[in-house]
Amino acid sequence: MKNILLFAALSILMPSLSFAEDIQKKGYIEGGAGLATGNTEKSINLKGALNSYYNRFNNQISADIAREEKNNNDKTAYKLNDKLKYQISTDYYGFGEAEYNHNKLSGMNHRETGIAGIGYNLVNKEKVKLATELGVGGRETSYTGNLRDESSALAKIGENLDWEVYNNIMFNNNTYMAFTDSNTQTTSDNSLKTFVADNVYVKAGFNVENNSKVPDGIKKTDTITSLGAGYQF
Repeated sequence: MKNILLFAALSILMPSLSFAEDIQKKGYIEGGAGLATGNTEKSINLKGALNSYYNRFNNQISADIAREEKNNNDKTAYKLNDKLKYQISTDYYGFGEAEYNHNKLSGMNHRETGIAGIGYNLVNKEKVKLATELGVGGRETSYTGNLRDESSALAKIGENLDWEVYNNIMFNNNTYMAFTDSNTQTTSDNSLKTFVADNVYVKAGFNVENNSKVPDGIKKTDTITSLGAGYQF
């Protein structure tokens, strides 16, 4: 399984390297702080993403690093994600995705996920974009505590909404469910941002994640309410 996930990650990265000369790039970097419930109480995070475009290909590499605190116990959590899309038609696209996640306060030493699937653009207007996705793949999880490490097949369904509510005010919702034979992960990430200068914005966010299977002493649901600022390029 590890070799399959590594191959998936390399397959996603290769198009970006091959088209490096003609590629168009966009991205952002942002930081913020938040109050949490569940397995953490406070969180300070830094995240960023780089989108690369070439013809029908779109590759996004993103990173999220957080310093989390619970009962005066500090831990660093981080997530790395690489997602490649290929626009099949105006409405449909194929995608491949690889992700690495580390969060000991939430009961994970590490988690690796590789997925391939198809997406459909339900709404594709200038100010409103809504897409749904369905994918299958594999996942390996190393838990803290009493749970044994797992390696299993995975199915994932999700949606992403980008909506310009008003001039320079953007709302985003990304919600998905991932199913393995022993765990169901439900995640919803919501944010509202407004630009205060050409490329500078402030952002408020609310994130909730639930896992049906966790080690002893770990809560199943985590939430973070955050406020931050970012730069878009």
